[in-house]
Amino acid sequence: MLILIILLTSLASAVTCSLGSDFTQTGDNSTCDILNTNAFTWDTAGFDLIVTGNVTVNSPGGKLQGRTGDHVFGGLGIISGAEYNGSSKSTRITGKAANSRCIDFKTGSTFRSNNGIIHLSNTVGSCTMVVKSTGGNIHDLIVSGGTVSWDTSATLWTVNGDLRIDTGSTLQPTSATRRITLSGDANITGTFGSGTQTGDNAFGSVTVNSGGTFEGTTGTTTITSENAAGYAFDNDGTLTANSGTLTITTPSTTLIDAAGSGNIHKLTLNHASLHLIMDTSMTVADDLTITSGLLNTSDNDYTLTVTGDTSITGTLTCGGSSVNLRGAGVTVNSGGTFVGGSGSHNIWTFTALSGSTSTLTSGRTTVDLNAETSWRVDNGATYSHGNGEVFFNSGGIQDLYRNGNTALEMFYDLTLDSCSKLS
Repeated sequence: MLILIILLTSLASAVTCSLGSDFTQTGDNSTCDILNTNAFTWDTAGFDLIVTGNVTVNSPGGKLQGRTGDHVFGGLGIISGAEYNGSSKSTRITGKAANSRCIDFKTGSTFRSNNGIIHLSNTVGSCTMVVKSTGGNIHDLIVSGGTVSWDTSATLWTVNGDLRIDTGSTLQPTSATRRITLSGDANITGTFGSGTQTGDNAFGSVTVNSGGTFEGTTGTTTITSENAAGYAFDNDGTLTANSGTLTITTPSTTLIDAAGSGNIHKLTLNHASLHLIMDTSMTVADDLTITSGLLNTSDNDYTLTVTGDTSITGTLTCGGSSVNLRGAGVTVNSGGTFVGGSGSHNIWTFTALSGSTSTLTSGRTTVDLNAETSWRVDNGATYSHGNGEVFFNSGGIQDLYRNGNTALEMFYDLTLDSCSKLS
């Protein structure tokens, strides 16, 4: 016999539903203001369940079966030994418990996403999302209200699907060492991150919309795929890099958009099948490292500026773009390829190591570092001057070096201006 205990609170008229045996819905249910399953099973049977207060699977052996309903809860908690078998559609959380937790999946609890959505539409300010359950990861996550801080039993939190952060909302870790791996796309119109993260994060792709903010970790943010529009990283909002590294490992031809405010700090390409095409002009505030794959400034000739060092073991193709490679200049390593194209370049130093392939731009390459600089091509390097001009406009010593050949043979047109010494 079904025993459903309903308690009425006289002041707020809140209805508390507390199970005394298993219960199966026969239609949409919005009877309960608070729901405790105890050690029994509440089966939604494919219908919607709406509970304005907390839903707690509060005893070992207790279960909440989400099935295919669109559920709305004030908060959701699962204790050790209990289970939420999530909806394959949506579970929306609108508030938080007295402990300020909007989701509280305790250690030893079980959560199965069934590829559904967890939607945090918190209307009561900030809350903490505690995910320490076993059985599976959250699939898709939407944050559309307040500030949500995630806390996990391990430092790494894995989300199997997509992340959406809406306007006015923030998703951030509870501590600097917390990390996230998101298999799908991060679409941000609110704010991701806190600016204090030190761990490494990974995303399928990142889209920062106008008005959105992406706070990068001081460690490495890795992009592993692309969104439906073909972008691995698309910033039309605000990027705060926090001196971190953006690494792209997408194994296909993909786009990068850096039109928003804030510059990438360090950029690394690291997949042999990656062909990264710039869809806007781009500034890298520190180092550009092409470990493998290809960076293409595109047929639209967008400007590429690197204020740190440029290291090429993959391929850099410059087309007709203006290219500014400063710091320690350019090093083309063994196996690396530099294709200068036809645009105007500003390079502080140039080194082509044995086993590399380099063709200078057919336009002008300006060297204007006001210090000692060098232009070096090693034996075993395949090198072409590209029928362009190299213009030394520096007051420092210009050290031209080529093993086994006359150094001046490295140039088609060579112009010296304000040059104190050529060696």
